[in-house]
Amino acid sequence: MGDFATLFFSGSATPGRMPLSPFCCQLLSVLVAKEPWTGAQRAFAVKAFYKNGDSSVIAQREFQREFRIHRNHAVPSAHAIKTWVRNFEATGSTLKKKGGSVKTVSTPENIAVVREAIERGPHRFAHRHSVTWAV
Repeated sequence: MGDFATLFFSGSATPGRMPLSPFCCQLLSVLVAKEPWTGAQRAFAVKAFYKNGDSSVIAQREFQREFRIHRNHAVPSAHAIKTWVRNFEATGSTLKKKGGSVKTVSTPENIAVVREAIERGPHRFAHRHSVTWAV
């Protein structure tokens, strides 16, 4: 493809739409991938929440004052602050908790239990077996 000026002035772009420059596309990808609040801001919000008797509203006001955010601009929601507090209490970090499945091990005992259950009821569904065996 050509550069931005060639695309824009040649009329080869979609009618009614201005094509995006490579810089614009790069900027948009950075804006989408960025976390809205820094770790320091999250930590401040959690401390303000605890300091003010578990009040998310007062924590929001202190956050706004501390980071000099205009009253018409966004601050962390009460739900976000409470989520950060829950994550902090559970993991020691305000970041999102990582989920995951429970890992199982193929021990000789597990293999024997599965083999025996399949021999007894080969027509059962696999889900039903997994519930029965607690695997």
